[in-house]
Amino acid sequence: MSQVTIEKKTAPAQTVIVHTVQSSLKTLFEDIGTVPEAIMQDIAEQGLEITGPSIFEYVGCTEEMEDFTLHMCFPIPEGSEYNGSFTQVTIDAFPCLETRYIGNMTDLGPIGWMQFMNAVQESQEPVSDVMREVYTEWKGPESSENIVELQVGIK
Repeated sequence: MSQVTIEKKTAPAQTVIVHTVQSSLKTLFEDIGTVPEAIMQDIAEQGLEITGPSIFEYVGCTEEMEDFTLHMCFPIPEGSEYNGSFTQVTIDAFPCLETRYIGNMTDLGPIGWMQFMNAVQESQEPVSDVMREVYTEWKGPESSENIVELQVGIK
């Protein structure tokens, strides 16, 4: 197993357009569907720009990942006036442990998250039930060049 580097940081608060769904590991891809594309199109139709990587926030995470809340977030400029089909909110600053995953989406869970969570457990940091994926570089689901910052909240 490769060595996982963990950084302790606080992700900044951000203004985002968000869509929220209840999901599980079994239904995750179906629940996401084409929502990200719809949000991006809606933001563009509002004349706004996306100012950073998309953030997928998972709330209520357990080891089994059987039932959690997923927030699909796309950052927009602070102070923007948005009147689209989704919801505009400000997400709070997020104290977390973070690692970088580079690779395809098939391996994100079994390799990326599994190695990261093993390293988090070894760190003995008290963690919350909130996890994030920050899609820093997105080339497509099969691309080995995707860059995703994996974050787990700390208490």
